[in-house]
Amino acid sequence: MRENWTPTPVKVIDYHFNFLNDLQLENAILANAFVIKNIPYYWKKGKIESWK
Repeated sequence: MRENWTPTPVKVIDYHFNFLNDLQLENAILANAFVIKNIPYYWKKGKIESWK
């Protein structure tokens, strides 16, 4: 859950995430990056919903 959030994009000069390398994906690229600051953010317990 997030409230009152307007993403602020940032310029990425370089990045490296070991978990992306571990996935061994071909041609994986960073799709976007943004600042996370002063954002009320929390998780709620999930539930299974049937498709109708």
